[in-house]
Amino acid sequence: AKDEVRDAAAEHLKDKHISFKSADEIQRALDSTDVDMLIQGFTHLREHIRICNRPAEGHAAEVRVLRESNRRIVYEWADQSHGFAAILAAWTFAQTHTVARLEGLIPITVGRLLQVLDTPETFNHGSQLARLVLDNFMRAIHRAFSTPRSSACAAMLHLLCQLVEFGRGEHADALRQQFDWTMNSLATVPSIRSSVVGYSVRRLWTRFVMGFFAAERCQSAVELLRVRGLVGGLFRGVEKDSYQDIHALLAQSFDHIVMNMRIARAEKRRVFGVPLMGHLAKAARNVEVVVPQSVGVNVPMHFVPGGSLGETITSDSVAELIVRFFRGMMTHPGYGICYRQHGLYTVRSGAETGDGMDELNNGLILRVLVSCIQPESARRMSELTVDILRASPELVAPFWRSTRCSFEPGVTLRYLGATAFALRVMGLEVPAAGAAAPKLGTLVEHVMPLAIGRAGLGRGLQMRSAALVRYRTLQIVALALDKLTQVRAELQGRGWR
Repeated sequence: AKDEVRDAAAEHLKDKHISFKSADEIQRALDSTDVDMLIQGFTHLREHIRICNRPAEGHAAEVRVLRESNRRIVYEWADQSHGFAAILAAWTFAQTHTVARLEGLIPITVGRLLQVLDTPETFNHGSQLARLVLDNFMRAIHRAFSTPRSSACAAMLHLLCQLVEFGRGEHADALRQQFDWTMNSLATVPSIRSSVVGYSVRRLWTRFVMGFFAAERCQSAVELLRVRGLVGGLFRGVEKDSYQDIHALLAQSFDHIVMNMRIARAEKRRVFGVPLMGHLAKAARNVEVVVPQSVGVNVPMHFVPGGSLGETITSDSVAELIVRFFRGMMTHPGYGICYRQHGLYTVRSGAETGDGMDELNNGLILRVLVSCIQPESARRMSELTVDILRASPELVAPFWRSTRCSFEPGVTLRYLGATAFALRVMGLEVPAAGAAAPKLGTLVEHVMPLAIGRAGLGRGLQMRSAALVRYRTLQIVALALDKLTQVRAELQGRGWR
C-alpha cells in the first residue's frame, strides 16, 4: 500500500511538472516554424490535455485540483487563440514540409482538445475547432487512409471519432457528407487489429462508424446503411475479436440501429442479412466462459426490446452473447428483422417461386435459420430455433423442407440431438387458422415433419438393439398422433373437410 501511495505521489509530481502554467505558455509552445520546437510543443500540449480528460472520480483531491487547473488554462487559451490559428499554421506547415511525426501528433492532440472543449461553456470554441478541421484538413485525413496501417491513419481515426461525438453529433452530418466513403482502402481497415500509437485501428473504425448512429443530432446516419459493405464490414472476422469488443459492437448495433424506429425495417433487413448473421454464427462457436465485469463489461446486454430483462449476468461467453442477440433480432415481432405480421399463409398471392422464402413475411429469418444456425449442434441453438419458430409459425413448414438435420436412426449424438429438437418443434401449438382453410402441406409439416420420413420411423421402431432409439421414435409418433387429433378437431369445428 505504501508503494502505491508513493507511486501515485510521484506520478502527480510528474503531471504537475509537465502541465502548462498559463495560456501564454501554450501559445508560445505552438507559435513556431521549427520542427523540433513544434513536436515538443504539441507533445507537451497532448500530455497537458491528457490530465484534463481524466475522470474526476476515484482520484485524490490534489489530482482533481490539477485537472481543473489544467482545464481552466486550456479554456483561457481557447479564448485567446484567435480561432486556433496556431493549430492551423502548424498543421499546414506539417503538410507542406511532410513532417511525419507532426502529421500523427497534431490530429491526436486536436481530438483530445475537442474532448476537453465538449462542455456547454466551451461549446462554441470546440465547434470552431471542428469547423477548422472540416474546412481545411479533410484532404489530409483522406490521404492518411491510403496507408491504413500507419500511425497517421490511427491518429486521424481518433480525431474522426471525436468529431462525430462532439456536441452529441453537432458536426456528424457535415462530416458524413465530406468524408469519402468510396475509398478502396476502407475495405481493409476493419481487418487491422494491431494497435498503432496505442490505438486499435479496428476498434477506432468501429467507434467512428457506429458513432454516427449514436449521435443524437445526426440526421443522416441512415445513409451509411446504404454504403456497400460499410456496416456489414464491421462484422467480418468478428470471430477473432474479444468478448468485450463483440459485446460493444452488438450493443451499439442493437441500441442505435435495431431499436431505432426512424430506420425502416427494410434497411435493417438489408444490413442484417445472411452474410452478417453468418459471421456472428461463426463467432458463436466460442464457448469460453468469461466474467464480464473482469473485462470491463459491467452490465452485459440481454438484447430485449424495451429494456434489460432477466437476472444479472455474472458469467457469459461469446456464444451466449450472440444467441441473445439473435433472439432479440428474430423472436420479437415488430422489432429487429422480425415482422409483426405472420401466420400459416404466404404474403403474396400466386404460385411460389424457387424455395418460396421470398413469399414469406419473415423469409429472411428462414434464410438465416437454414444457412447459419445448426439447431442440432448445441442446446442453445436448438432453443433459439424453437423460439424463432414460436414467434413466426409461418416458418415451421418451410423450415422442415429446408433443414439439414439428419434423422437416420442410431445411437448417435447427432440423431438424439435432432430428434430432441424435432420433439420441441412438434410441441409448438398450431396457430389458429384464418378465414380460409390452411394448406394441407402446411398442416402436415406442423403435425409430422416430412423430414423425419415414414421409412426412418419404421427403422427406428424396428431397432431391437437400441431401446433408446425405439423410445425416441415412439415419442415422435405419439406426439404426432396427439397433435393430429387437435388439428382434426379444429378443422371439423370450422366445418372444413
